[in-house]
Amino acid sequence: MKLTLLLPTYNRPNKFRYLLDFINKELSSFEKSVFDIEIIVGDNSSDDLTQHICENSILFKKGLLSYVKNVRNIGLIDNVTSLIRKGTGYYTWILGDDDFYHEGIFKKVHDTIHKDNFSYIFLNHRAYIKGKENESGFRSAVDLNKKDTYDDGKDLILDVWGYSQSTLMFISASVCNTKILKECLQNKNKLDITFPLYISFYCGAKGKGKIIKDIYIDNIWGTTSWQNVKSKVFNYYLPNNLYLLPKLGYNYFTSRRMLIMYLIQRIKLESSRFFSIIKFSLK
Repeated sequence: MKLTLLLPTYNRPNKFRYLLDFINKELSSFEKSVFDIEIIVGDNSSDDLTQHICENSILFKKGLLSYVKNVRNIGLIDNVTSLIRKGTGYYTWILGDDDFYHEGIFKKVHDTIHKDNFSYIFLNHRAYIKGKENESGFRSAVDLNKKDTYDDGKDLILDVWGYSQSTLMFISASVCNTKILKECLQNKNKLDITFPLYISFYCGAKGKGKIIKDIYIDNIWGTTSWQNVKSKVFNYYLPNNLYLLPKLGYNYFTSRRMLIMYLIQRIKLESSRFFSIIKFSLK
């Protein structure tokens, strides 16, 4: 069963080289006939050594990796959607080049995609600020007391959202049925930076779901590429995704309750920040 790995990247040669080396090491224990794979790199017009790194990698020489360089920087989401259209595998996994992956993750994904016909697979992970592993973030994105296999993927989405909310937007944590993923892309007319969250909502609603509970990814928080629109992401784009849930087949009243509870949290947070600024300015 073919797995498509999509690697969007831009001007991060050292991290990208490390990712390619890691993937090659992980795949070295698999015969191609056992783990059929394609890797497609979408270089967003980097001005660094990315192309050289790709074309000199073992993965490229093995014929597993193809390299596409955009003539200009088209932004992360357009780069991702362009890659999605190129994939031919049964499942698609988009890997962030600045995330840290643990040994054994490919075997775990391999074993999981061969167990059943899942529409959506969510990989548990931890998150923290670099250098503050024990002081920030969270140790698990899912409730470990919950089940890991769902006949209805919508229930998986609701369980993950109920525990860690926007972790569903963490693009490296989603493995999707490619046919459903491409259908998702066609269904979404207007794309924004929260498209990875919409992917989770859409693919999760289309069939069986699976959570890989073991921690195989570290989401290391830093300055995001969308830092300048962060407020709009959490105060507009994200709640808009919640508003659309009934159209994707989610229970209307459950979806509206999620939206209302989320908005209340945001109002409280924004109010707290506002009064903190006022208090500081009066000192």
